[in-house]
Parts: sequence; structure tokens; C-alpha cells
Amino acid sequence: MPNANTFAQAAGAGTGAAQGASSTAEFQFVDNASTPVRLRLRLPPGSVGNGRPFKVLAGGRFVSGTAGNLTINLDHGDSATIGSNTTIETTGAIAMATDSGSWRIEAELQVDSVGDRLLGYGYGEVNGVIVAEAATAIVASVDPAAEIAFTVTGQCSASHASNAIRCDYFEAQAL
Repeated sequence: MPNANTFAQAAGAGTGAAQGASSTAEFQFVDNASTPVRLRLRLPPGSVGNGRPFKVLAGGRFVSGTAGNLTINLDHGDSATIGSNTTIETTGAIAMATDSGSWRIEAELQVDSVGDRLLGYGYGEVNGVIVAEAATAIVASVDPAAEIAFTVTGQCSASHASNAIRCDYFEAQAL
């Protein structure tokens, strides 16, 4: 549930169908539209200028039908082509076993308005396994006066018809 510091939310987060069944391909989480659209977190132009720190967070739940790993990535950019976006934070591959549980990924970021770079640190968690906090990938050519966009992706290492991964929230908060 968003708090008073939430200033942007991905439209459709928490409404999309489960993803990840019968595939090991990386996927972008989507909304529940009749023609699903990828979840995109769009920060309004100028909302994070002057080095103002902010947090991007996403989370959800999963059901795994087989032993395997789940990887969640937070990407800068909102291209429908996953490889065109820049992964800035990842959970890495974490075991799901044959289980159900939750996942989350968070990054505290700021835009260096002198060098036009996006930088910060973050961490992730899958099924109670916390990934150590680490510096995010630095993204060059980020204009704080323009819209800044993010997507979140998932990937299962083992294909199974019962795999079901959902993104329940995807938002930005002022710090």
C-alpha cells in the first residue's frame, strides 16, 4: 500500500495475470488489460532534480511448481525490448524450491544533475533470502528535467506449468 511519500505508481500493478509458467525466458510484468501492457513506472519530469534522493520499490508473490531459481531485475528504461533497458538492481538467481512466497526489490537512487547520471544502491529478497545491499549500476545520460522510467522483469530457471509470479506493487517514494 502506498504511503504519503509515494509520488509515482505503475498503472496496473497488482492487477496482472501470473507470469512465468512453462518458460525460462525473461519477462516484463504486465497489467490486466485485454491486450496486456508492460508495467512502467514513470517519474514525472523534474520530480527528482537537484540530487533529491528517492526510492523505487517493487514486490509481489510467486508459486513454484518445481525446484528452480527466480531472478527479479529492476531496469532503467521502459522499452518493450528487455535488452534495450539497463538493469540497475537484481536479486540474482534465488531458489524457489517447490514453494510459494514473496519477492521484493528496492533501490535508493538519485540523479546527479551535474553529470546527468542515475546512481544509488539497492537490495532484493526472494522467499526470505535477502541479497546484500550493493551499489546499483550507474546509468549515464539521465536528464532530471525529463521523465525517468523503470520496468521490472522476472525469470524462472526451470519451466513448469504451475510457475506463477505476480508483481503486486511498483512505485517511487520521496526520501
